[in-house]
Amino acid sequence: MNTTPRPGLERSRFTELDGMRGLLAVLVMLYHLGLNSQLARWTGGWLQGSRTSGWLQGSQWQLCVDFFFVLSGFVLMHTGRQSHPSVLSFAQRRWWRLAPSLAVCTLAVWALAPQAWPWTTVLANLLLIAPVLGLPLLDSPGWSISYEFVLPVLALWAWPRLPWLARLPTAGALALLLAVQASVMWGLAMGQAWAGSDLLRASVGLLLGAALYRHWQHTPRSPHATRSTLALAACIAMMALAGVAPWAAVLFPTGCAAALWWGAGASGLFSRAPLQWLGRHAYAIYLAHTPVLMAAIDMVDEPATRGVAPKLALVVVTFVLAALLHRMVEAPLMRGAGTR
Repeated sequence: MNTTPRPGLERSRFTELDGMRGLLAVLVMLYHLGLNSQLARWTGGWLQGSRTSGWLQGSQWQLCVDFFFVLSGFVLMHTGRQSHPSVLSFAQRRWWRLAPSLAVCTLAVWALAPQAWPWTTVLANLLLIAPVLGLPLLDSPGWSISYEFVLPVLALWAWPRLPWLARLPTAGALALLLAVQASVMWGLAMGQAWAGSDLLRASVGLLLGAALYRHWQHTPRSPHATRSTLALAACIAMMALAGVAPWAAVLFPTGCAAALWWGAGASGLFSRAPLQWLGRHAYAIYLAHTPVLMAAIDMVDEPATRGVAPKLALVVVTFVLAALLHRMVEAPLMRGAGTR
């Protein structure tokens, strides 16, 4: 059917996935606020990542972004199959979804130290092309946003020009991409430079999500919120362990796929109001926590931001600013652009 799905239908179908996105955004924020250090203290240093010299040492929570890529590929493939947008209309809606909030947070970081950033770097950040050009990012979590914009637009343009892709067996394509992403995760855990490529991580994650949706669409399945929740919990455990047990990173793509497979269409824990609130504000939380942390360090010095109480205050401030950013920037522009 060649019609655009109603926003209400879209939300009801993927409410669990929205809630997952919110929790993952919070984990990214907590990682930047020192989650690894706190876990190291709670576990007597065991979860500090001291048993491996790999890339993931002290950085395993960054795998949340790889989950984001898989989730985005899944949802974007669904949207494309339902609405059949043109490349231009899709690019416009995607731009209005991603660029405004990133611009606000980028300019907030720039305002803290305007002399530190050449105007060309600031402009490239605002145009969502800084990572593609190899330029530094003002709002560091935004590295994924460029690929979330550029790669799906390129994929939509290429899809009708590569008709053989649609004829690939869905199970075979999914298995291949699961193996590829598992290899990338292993490379990250073992500190291999090739696996740290942002372009590689984004491409494989988005393709895996798209392949997962195609197989999900053509396979009899029953949504199961409990299984989905357990799969996500397993993913969180894998991220916590990956710094000391690299094998956990290899299992991470399968955990992501299982969480989405059973979560799509389900209604459970992540459909509850608090997690739905986090889901609605996930993008704003993901972007806003960096300027909040930088401003705090700039105003009171870094040592004053240590400790549980200061970090909780930073979380509260981030939530408040994320709510304002969503209400005043994201929601109006998404309505105007016909997206959500």
